[in-house]
Amino acid sequence: MKRSLIILSLLLVIITLFTACGKATTTTTPATTTPAVTTPAIKTGGTLRIVYPYSPATIPGWPGDTLNPQKLWTCWVVFEGLVKLDTQGKPLQWLATDWTFGANNAYIDMNLRKDVKFHDGTQFTAESVVTHVNQLFTDKDSTTTYWDRIEKTGDYSFRLYIKTFRNDFWNGLGGWNMMFTSDTQLKEKGLDYVKDHPVGTGPFIYKSFEKDVSMVFTKNPNYWQPGKPYLDEIDFITVKESLTQQAKMEANEGDVLTLVADGKILKDMTDKGLSVITVTGSSNFIMFDTANEGQPTNDPKVRQAIEYSINKAEMATVLGEGYMKPNNQIPFTGNPAFNPNLGTREYKPAKAKELLAEAGYPNGLTLHMISDVSGQDTAVMFQNYFKAVGITLELEMVDNAKLWNYLFTGWKGMISTGYSMGTSYPSFLQTYFPPFAPFDTSVKLPQEILDKCAAAMVEVDPVKFKQLSDEISQWVWDNDFFVPTVGVAMGYILRPEVKDSDFLLTFYDFTGWSPEKTWLNR
Repeated sequence: MKRSLIILSLLLVIITLFTACGKATTTTTPATTTPAVTTPAIKTGGTLRIVYPYSPATIPGWPGDTLNPQKLWTCWVVFEGLVKLDTQGKPLQWLATDWTFGANNAYIDMNLRKDVKFHDGTQFTAESVVTHVNQLFTDKDSTTTYWDRIEKTGDYSFRLYIKTFRNDFWNGLGGWNMMFTSDTQLKEKGLDYVKDHPVGTGPFIYKSFEKDVSMVFTKNPNYWQPGKPYLDEIDFITVKESLTQQAKMEANEGDVLTLVADGKILKDMTDKGLSVITVTGSSNFIMFDTANEGQPTNDPKVRQAIEYSINKAEMATVLGEGYMKPNNQIPFTGNPAFNPNLGTREYKPAKAKELLAEAGYPNGLTLHMISDVSGQDTAVMFQNYFKAVGITLELEMVDNAKLWNYLFTGWKGMISTGYSMGTSYPSFLQTYFPPFAPFDTSVKLPQEILDKCAAAMVEVDPVKFKQLSDEISQWVWDNDFFVPTVGVAMGYILRPEVKDSDFLLTFYDFTGWSPEKTWLNR
């Protein structure tokens, strides 16, 4: 997981694993006068109302449930991990207090806090970690792909043996799937029970869930950080439609609005004096079905024609309100994964027609595109651009649940989406696409690229790693394997009363925040 956007059409969700690069910025409307700055005293109590777009499919009770990516909303609220990752992806102490690697990184020894309890009153110990990790092994969870085994070395210490040490090691150990549920519940009642009964060590306790309506969490009175949390309750309110989200914030029916990728809303909220925190690092792009033979878009010339037909600059202007920019690759300028040597395919309808003719479609063709309903405006712009070069675009607009069904089970044609991009291109490909990812099942990367990704992820020399990364991104561009369109800033919108939440400012993962120290100045 990494700090940046996620599937914009979903979550974005996803998956896991999500990284960001780029710097977060906070925008507020300047006051006409500048009063003396005073630091308000922390106030306790109150309910934080978080308006969010994607509801979990079921009760998010098992942190290792890969099929329920919207479990992200319980991360750091109900469930906690061994470490948090700072903005550079380096580990910070959390449930683990210290650690030491063995020779050649063959294993890692970790010591745990001794004052942590689960919400059911049982103690968090090394047995909790071992039970959890062994369940991930049983589930063949991708987090454990390069791990060998785990064993207790004491009541509050364990050793994790590593088959292959990779330069994204901490992303796995600090990720969503490595947040802990009560090992007592898991052993005595089983995984199916745990999936419906969230019991973690976090600052808030699960109270209720109604799909597509709300999730409610109440204060954990026995939290291991003395005096925290400050809030009495956190209510997640599901609102799928973006204009309704905005209306709720304007009517003071929400304190935080999450995962906003709509430039107009970001600008409107800024103009109305709300705090807008944005992070760049996500790209919208078109993803193709490359796993099935016979698709017209299997021909790179057709994919290139699609890219030449899109007026990216116009899209960024019309849709972005200053929060989008044209993109020729998924990582942003300034991201270590950015390849400055790649070319660009500017808007050239005549070139698009020429390529279609060379591919055997002088009279045009019909293509199918799936898009989340939240991307309606983008999809319609695609439809108009494609029509101008002879491509008839059949649009299938779906809700988030249906989109995820396609991503997990496969699709034909194209999907318009957006993913986060971290600082590692090889890690990005391994995070989101088969054979490692359980979704995007209609995308098939060639073996030569998979081999380059594998080699890059064990490379310790940064110069050699960058060389391998650039070779991979060059191949993606040469073949137009994905068609990037615009880079997007994702935002969190906060009412001025929300204090010390750390949304998008402190942690590597875009979902990372500090619910235990968040408070309301009202």
